[in-house]
Amino acid sequence: MKDAETDKDVAAKLKAEYEAKLRDVDKEAETILAEARQKAIRQEAKLSKAQRRSFPVSQKEAQQEAELEKKPCYG
Repeated sequence: MKDAETDKDVAAKLKAEYEAKLRDVDKEAETILAEARQKAIRQEAKLSKAQRRSFPVSQKEAQQEAELEKKPCYG
């Protein structure tokens, strides 16, 4: 009977350790995901900034091309 109680105590301790490890893993996963989200936000902002810088050039090129298309072509 004492062996069963000892085994039960050991099992309870192992279960508690296992559950604590699971909580730690969940916390670590959340931390990793939060960092990945922040990195994605920074990357998106960086790309958006680069796109905004290139937009005026693209817009200017588009206007120039539109002006060229308006001119009659004499061959």
